Amino acid sequence: MRPSRVVPALLVLLAAGCGGSAGEGVPKSAAPEDPVPAPTAPPAPPPPPSAVRPPAAGAPEFRRPDPAKAKTTASGIRYEMVREGTGATPGSEDAFELEFALWLEDGTLLERSRPQGGQIQGRKSDMALAFLKEAPSLLKEGGEALFEVPSSLTWGDRAVGKIPSGATTYWRLGLVRVGKVRPVPEFVLPPETDLRRTPSGLGIKSLREGSGDAPRMGENVVVHYAGWLADAKPGEAKPFDSSYGRGMPTTFRLGEVIEGWNEGLQHMKPGGEAILVIPAAIGYGERGAGAKIPPGATLVFRVELIEVKK
Repeated sequence: MRPSRVVPALLVLLAAGCGGSAGEGVPKSAAPEDPVPAPTAPPAPPPPPSAVRPPAAGAPEFRRPDPAKAKTTASGIRYEMVREGTGATPGSEDAFELEFALWLEDGTLLERSRPQGGQIQGRKSDMALAFLKEAPSLLKEGGEALFEVPSSLTWGDRAVGKIPSGATTYWRLGLVRVGKVRPVPEFVLPPETDLRRTPSGLGIKSLREGSGDAPRMGENVVVHYAGWLADAKPGEAKPFDSSYGRGMPTTFRLGEVIEGWNEGLQHMKPGGEAILVIPAAIGYGERGAGAKIPPGATLVFRVELIEVKK
């Protein structure tokens, strides 16, 4: 079961893979039904095309695509490239990760992926909006662009939160990475003699030593992982969750996940890989998690620590 933080309901309407992965996950509290109430009065007239709205502290700057630099696709998306990428453009079966910000015509910031997290992840076929099925093909890995998007490619005539029916929306998208689906590792439960046990009961077997500094609580980590129940049968076991099959690692902050993950990843370094055997007391306890993880279950995770984001 992947780690999960509370994701605003608007993100659920963007893509099946928002927030780091498409796995079930168990948030520590319920997400609000709607990020903001629907408006009860007509929106204010939009600013002229050249207007730039000063951002709130820490927020990205709102700017419309410059007409002199913008291109328009056949579907009606107008976009301006802010930074040319140097990597790959995702194909139809490739997974990708997008950082994003979303505004109304008047410059009201509705949602963004940083610093809260909640990057958009998945394949084009996973995206709920026609715009997000098309936009990744306009970017290369490392690239960033501004988009003006007609309502026909987003929510159409449906009002969503503060987004009025038929609204043109403005986006800033950055293509963080492109990934390909990888085979899921085989399930292995190491013998007790191969595990290093910590006082909490966590069992660790290092498969590959990394280098650099281990992550600390509060830092963001990027990982690939697969998880099984400890009583699964070798050769037959299927993971209850895995990032490998989605083709994209997941990102989360230490301190927002089950204690076995919080502790185990602090024993790893970037580039390292390990098997974590997590007893229920530092996993999902006696409540379990959904239909796949029963109460009192010991869990086995294979984890690759790809990156620590300071």
